[in-house]
Order: sequence, then C-alpha cells, then structure tokens
Amino acid sequence: MRTLDEKIVKRLSQLLGKEESTIKKDISILANQYANCTPNARAQIYALKYRKTVRRLLDKEDKASLPNIELVKPIQVTQEKRRTETRERIIRFVKYPTSNPFREAHIAEANRAYTYKCYTCVFIICRKIIENLLADILRLKFPEKTKENKELYYDIHHGRTKDFKDLLESLESRKADFEMEKKLVEKIISSVKPFKKEADDKAHSWYHIVKTKAEIDRMEVQSIFDLLYELESRLSSTH
Repeated sequence: MRTLDEKIVKRLSQLLGKEESTIKKDISILANQYANCTPNARAQIYALKYRKTVRRLLDKEDKASLPNIELVKPIQVTQEKRRTETRERIIRFVKYPTSNPFREAHIAEANRAYTYKCYTCVFIICRKIIENLLADILRLKFPEKTKENKELYYDIHHGRTKDFKDLLESLESRKADFEMEKKLVEKIISSVKPFKKEADDKAHSWYHIVKTKAEIDRMEVQSIFDLLYELESRLSSTH
C-alpha cells in the first residue's frame, strides 16, 4: 500500500510554513475527492492549491495517477495587455463555492464560454461539472470502504468513474439512504435528467449547435448547481 513520502511532507512544510502534522491531515482529507490518486499525487494537488509544486519528488506511478492539471506559472504582462485584461468582463453565468483548484478552473471555463457566446461549449462543460459533482457526492455518502459502495460510482472493471447515466441511476436507487436529504436528492434527479438529455444531444450529434443564450438559460443550470452544493454541504457537515 502506497504511503505519503516524508520528504514530500517536509518540503511542503518548508514551502507553506505549516506544521507537518497539519499537512498530513489536510492531504488525508483529499482522499475523499481523489480516491484514484496516490498519497504523493494528492500532496501535489494540495501544493497546487497554494500555487506550489512538489512534482519533482513524485515517481512514475504518482504522476500517472494525477488529474490532467498543472501549476500555472506567472507570466510577465505588458502594460498594454494589462489594460486589455482590465477591460475584459466575464459574465458570471454559474458559480459553485469551492477552494478546489480543479473545480474553480471548470467553473471559470464555463463562464468564459458563456461570455464569448460559445453556448454549445457551455452545455458540455456544465455537463462535465455536474457529472463529477454527482460522483463526488456519491463518494462522500458511500465511502469506498466496501466494494458495494465503490461500485455505485466507480467502474472497477474499466478502472474509471462511471458514466453520467450510471451515476444518476446509483443516486436514484440509493436515495432512501439519504434520509433527511431524500427530498433534496429527488429534486436533484428531476432537475438533472432533462439537462443531461439536452447536453447529451449537444455532445453526441453534429446537428445540435446552440446558437442563442436562451437555449442554455432556460435549463437553469445555476439552480442545479445550488441543489448539488446544498446536498454536498449537508453531507460534509455530517461526515
């Protein structure tokens, strides 16, 4: 079983000015969201949250388990470019309170696509966000301590997270286990299903191009995000 490398912990302590015990605890918490990553890979994810990196201390297995994201290095920006960026106004089409850099990146991309009227892209990126939030919620409610739990959101045979359709079916089949949150789960399911159908059409057919913002606005994506955030927040406070 892979364990967290003490050299990485010491390096993070130097970079962040935090106690080693605090760093270990913070990294262990990330196991809920990044179950498929090695402990050292989760340490890299933790470092990225603070715009730091320990990638050079990872081995091949650690790097292979990392999600596809890298630390964005600061670049020198000319005065003219600064003025251009200052004028840029991104429409906040969707929001999802989070300190997770991967979620933040996806939310930012959805808002930029909406701002620049790339509405088909908006459908597809929002579909991806909702799909992954469902997987995270199932993982939070049903930790992978048992094979039965893990199979609700993870395709063991193919070694990947289950498809959107399967995640929705898992949520619906186990909604009674959410007890006080059961009604909230039912509302999420009834809201997500029509959005999934629309987004699937956009993703899988040449003939579906979203030309007007009305097509995406009527799906009320932010309402879906709000429901998912409420459920995830309630589960986080009890686990």
